[in-house]
Amino acid sequence: MDNKGDSLEAFLIGTLSESLGVVSVSNLVRLTGGANRETWSFDAVDTERNASELIVQVDREGLDRLIGTCAKEAQIVTKAAEWKVPVATVVASSDTPNALGRSFTIPRRIDGETIARKILRDQQWETARSKLVTDCAKALAAIHSIPLEELDGIELVKDIDSLASLVEIYDALSDPHPTFDLAIRWLEANRPEPLGPCLVHGDFRLGNLLVGEDGLRRVLGRRVVCHPRREPERRRQRDELARGAGRRRTGPRHVPRDARIVDGRARDGHPRVRRARVR
Repeated sequence: MDNKGDSLEAFLIGTLSESLGVVSVSNLVRLTGGANRETWSFDAVDTERNASELIVQVDREGLDRLIGTCAKEAQIVTKAAEWKVPVATVVASSDTPNALGRSFTIPRRIDGETIARKILRDQQWETARSKLVTDCAKALAAIHSIPLEELDGIELVKDIDSLASLVEIYDALSDPHPTFDLAIRWLEANRPEPLGPCLVHGDFRLGNLLVGEDGLRRVLGRRVVCHPRREPERRRQRDELARGAGRRRTGPRHVPRDARIVDGRARDGHPRVRRARVR
């Protein structure tokens, strides 16, 4: 184990000694994680030699916009569990300042699969596939049923027009694609009537769903509440995405959406989208 692993192990023992009576940590392994946090798997043993299988997630270093996200998500997950949402059981979490210097959350580890390719194709997950739509519907209904007053004191991302926010992010990436342009056009023309604000999951997809052979086991990932977002924060996110897109991609920016649909060429040799096909 490297120095980082050694220091994390010592931190975990100190953190869990009070809540779980942990005296040793083993099998500390860094897992593949997203861009926003580090994820480690480990086993903890208490004074009575009872073992706990756990995960620790830590805010990634060097990203100021992510400060406190692990601890904030732990608060939401704990509240969601009270409302029967299938989420991980959090045993410890903390915002900064702490000995680690970053916010973290420690949930119990659950076996399952998150890789879409395997869930959708492998024979092992056939039973799960037959139940997954119903399981997801129940999970989403439970998330949406959480009263907002239950979340008082938790800073949430707020957005009154999710479609407009997604379009703004998409435009900032400067990577036009006919599929997304047509989807956005359809969504703009078929908006449902707005309802009152509620808690929603900001990224509900395979990859943020932990699936077992018996169906959905846990919902992972972030949550967001539908409320007006602060405009300065929206501009900051847009500008940050635009700077990143400039480093990775080239191509025209601020092209009218209709022009992108007509003139864009799909990747992998697919034919040009014809004007007649989008009218």
